[in-house]
Amino acid sequence: MRWPTGGGGTMLALVADLPRQLAASGKLPGLGALRPLPRAPQQVLVCGMGGSAIAAEMAAPLQEDAAARIDVWRDYGLPGWVDQRVLVIAASYSGNTEETLSATAAARERGCRVVALTTGGRLAQMSSNDSPAEFSVVRLPERLPPRAAFGYGLGALLHTLARLGGGAELAAQIDATVSTLTEGNAHHLAGVDLTTAPPAVAAVTAAQASVATDTPAAVYELARSVAGRFVVIYSCGAEAHGAGARLKAQLNENAKCPAYHVRFPELDHNDIVGWELAAGDRERFALVVLRGGEQCASDRRRLVATLAELREDLPLTCEIGPRGEQPLARAMSLVQWGDYFSCYVALARGIDPVPVARIERLKRALARYDRE
Repeated sequence: MRWPTGGGGTMLALVADLPRQLAASGKLPGLGALRPLPRAPQQVLVCGMGGSAIAAEMAAPLQEDAAARIDVWRDYGLPGWVDQRVLVIAASYSGNTEETLSATAAARERGCRVVALTTGGRLAQMSSNDSPAEFSVVRLPERLPPRAAFGYGLGALLHTLARLGGGAELAAQIDATVSTLTEGNAHHLAGVDLTTAPPAVAAVTAAQASVATDTPAAVYELARSVAGRFVVIYSCGAEAHGAGARLKAQLNENAKCPAYHVRFPELDHNDIVGWELAAGDRERFALVVLRGGEQCASDRRRLVATLAELREDLPLTCEIGPRGEQPLARAMSLVQWGDYFSCYVALARGIDPVPVARIERLKRALARYDRE
């Protein structure tokens, strides 16, 4: 299979860089200066927006048995329950995300220990008035699309938690995860040549489909079928929830298409009723199910029953399972599949995955409002 150069090839190369980034994350500047806190944190709040918060979305459900609980805050300020006992991690790739800056300022006012994961910007500048024991900065490599720095961001978060005493369980799984993702790259890119356009691949018919997803050609075939449809993402099991949030965002930014993500078991209490569609509307949607490797029996039972219930309403359905022996590896294998898939949807639509013009226009518009 052959793929085009330019934006499509650039983003595919960045997706393929995920395991290298994760492997290199343990040597990011600033990590070496972190020392265990006098009292191990029991509550960690990660403040971030967009792709910068996805690492925490991945880690939170996998961290449930660890000493520290992770919550994610995607807004201005801080929730009222946060006090000086909470470790606040401010994640902003650019360092200029206004919601994260607002949350960080509130954390400093409340006396929280703060660690920033960033390339610099105003977020890093905020640390200059505090001691390293109060406000530390872990530096991410620059000049990447923020969503393409995910390996660095996730590794920075896990190593930070391990060094501060917030749980080393997930950081200890990084090496095995790198191996799983490296094998995944060889699998996803087998026979791929980034020099010319891909061949035409017949789309999956609108009839109920069980789509093979084990080769680049099969993933591209699915992408061609999904292109132009509204993608619904269901995640089943703790290992799949963060990957579902990531896939939704990647389809938005890479493929420039709307997508929707909801989790089991919540979706069985409301979402499934919303798919009682008129016959003419059914072809507008596609369902992608991401499942973790260790769902409980109730999750498995719900998954089977739910897909049977929706069989007529969502005729194009694809179910993706994980690779790997450990929870982090399995979760990240789902992320990797979704990252490649989002690029293939972009290429099937003839779209460059790299630019996010609407976000840039919105930032300029907001800057004009701030000056007025």
